Amino acid sequence: MADEADLKNSTVAELLMLSADPVNPEVGIRVTPPERSGVSSVVISAAEDQLGVEAGAGTPDSMARFRAEMSRRTGLDPRTLAQVSGDAGPFAAYYSNVRSPGSQSKTYGGSLNTGSLSAFLERNAERANVISPEDAQYFTNPNFERRTDTVGLSGRVPVGLGTLSGVANRQFFYDKYPQHMYQESRPKYSLAPVSQFGAQYQRPVGRGIASLGANLMKPRGGPTDLGANVGYSREDPFGLGGLLSVSGSYRNPPGQSSSAAANLRYGLNF
Repeated sequence: MADEADLKNSTVAELLMLSADPVNPEVGIRVTPPERSGVSSVVISAAEDQLGVEAGAGTPDSMARFRAEMSRRTGLDPRTLAQVSGDAGPFAAYYSNVRSPGSQSKTYGGSLNTGSLSAFLERNAERANVISPEDAQYFTNPNFERRTDTVGLSGRVPVGLGTLSGVANRQFFYDKYPQHMYQESRPKYSLAPVSQFGAQYQRPVGRGIASLGANLMKPRGGPTDLGANVGYSREDPFGLGGLLSVSGSYRNPPGQSSSAAANLRYGLNF
């Protein structure tokens, strides 16, 4: 029998059953390299039309992780998805690419987390063929494209007996329109950037949790969209289990009538 030293210097492979779904079971293999390699493990998973890889390296206190997945869906709504993400210490990054007949969406971004404060940025690029096959012969480029860039900050800090969290971001939009055969260049347009702010405060009240929040959205040079919400939730209020929640919201969208709503909900788990 191999002793502990031999196992630390050996590569070990295990067969995993990640999902026991009889229709589409997911199986995997966990490969644990020698301890000196610095790689904790690599998991390769597979299901129908899906393949994934997940790996980690470092110590439990300072672990870097990497994940990749590819999937393909057929039928009436076919789609191919490829995505990659990873994190190391305070840094994280991701990339995804979704393809469907006549369209594509790419998203990539990253974040820096310093504990109570996080900075993030993201770019999303979408492309879609919006010209019918009958009219495509009259266009040099039949695609509509939109690029959205987002940059922002989010944070969470204790205040009194509760926690205050908030997020602020700004989005920039760039559009490209189909180019007709008689147009010298492709039409382009930049929409007004939009700023968004949100904040929420939560704290225990009695045996439940109360929350109060507000949000604001404002395009540059445009009107302001304001909203607010309040809520309270409590577990097992009547000794029967379940969760009781009460919430209310208010919104004042530009160019429309103000609206308010209230909800009362009690749910039981069986």
